[in-house]
Parts: sequence; structure tokens; C-alpha cells
Amino acid sequence: MRKKKIKRLKLLYFIFIFILFLELLGALGALIFGDTSAIRDSGLSNLFLVVLTTIAILSPWIVETRYDIDIPDFLEVILLTMLFVAIFLGFMNDYYVNVKGFDKFTHALSGITISVTAFQTLYIFNISNKNTFRIGPFVMSLFAYTFAITLLVIWEFYEFFSDTISFNIDNASGRNMQRYQWINDSLYFPQDYGLYDTMTDLWVGALGALVVVIVGYLLIRKNNKLT
Repeated sequence: MRKKKIKRLKLLYFIFIFILFLELLGALGALIFGDTSAIRDSGLSNLFLVVLTTIAILSPWIVETRYDIDIPDFLEVILLTMLFVAIFLGFMNDYYVNVKGFDKFTHALSGITISVTAFQTLYIFNISNKNTFRIGPFVMSLFAYTFAITLLVIWEFYEFFSDTISFNIDNASGRNMQRYQWINDSLYFPQDYGLYDTMTDLWVGALGALVVVIVGYLLIRKNNKLT
């Protein structure tokens, strides 16, 4: 059974790497043969994302190989799926702009994925024979939640500085990660759309993480009582 799971994971890795290879060819084509600055800028951005995503996808395999750590299969699938949805669909294929609600969905998924990863990391640490002490369920939940919130905030920092740097290089830049160029027509939120977008991204991500830590806390408490 374990061998079948490994084969499935290898197939999943192969599919993702192959898709990234096709995206790499498209990015290089846009960068070399693009006849407008917008196309070349998109090609350069996608080239950076391909490199970043490749490193991120290979990271679990590198960690397992180098440090002899067995990352659970379900966690690898979650991480790969998150990367595929957020980067391949969201950035490279403009789902963030063209699909309504996709941005909020990915931020909620990010909060869930990060908190699950933090929980699982602490769980592996807890059951390790080398560990001389145990982390309680409340501390695990608090760490997982604050870790998720921290990474969500860091991502918003990245969006802010990316838009700012692009604007200062070329004020006609179409880069609009924080949606500051959009007009807010909401009847409930009077802020500029950029601020509204940033705050709602953090809200949905925080809610996704909160659901995970509550469920994780209750499950750990239940398992501790059973043992």
C-alpha cells in the first residue's frame, strides 16, 4: 500500500513539474518574442513564479531526503494543491482577476493550509522519540494560528511592496496585486478598494486558520483523553 501511495505522489509531482515546464516555455516565449512591454512584463513575472513554484514544490522532497523526515502524504497533497491553485491558476492564468471570489477562496485556503502544516509539524515533533517534552493542545493551537496569521500578513507586505516598486519603476504598470487601481462600489465599506481587498484577504485567511485550530484542538484533547 505504501508503495502505491509513493507512486501516486511521484505521478502528482511529475504532472505539476510538467505543467511548470510548459509555463516556463510560455514565459520565455513572451519574454523573447513579446511585441509589447505588457507581454514582456507578464513573461518576466511568470518566469519568476515558475522558478519560485518549482523550489516550493520540491521542498518537501528535499526535506524528506536530507533530514530523513517522513512528511505525511496528505500534507504533501495539500501543499501541492495550494501551490497549483494559488500560483498556476491564480497568477499565471489570471483567475484572480477573471474568476469572482477566487482571490478570497485562495486566501481562506492559505490560512487552512498553513495552520494544518504548523499543526502537523508540532505533532511530528511531539511523537518524536528524540523529544524530551510534549507540547499541549492549547499551545499547539496558538502557535498554528499565530504562524498562519504571520505568513498571511507577510504575503500582504509582499503585495504592497510589489505594487509600489512596479509603480515607481513605471507608473503605467498594470501590476495591481492589492487591487488599488479598482474602484470600490461597496455600500458597506467606504475605504479605497486596495485597503478593502487587503483586509478581507486577512479576514478570510484568519477564519480558515481559526477553523483548523479549533478542530485540531478538540481532536488532540479527545485523543489525549482516550490515551
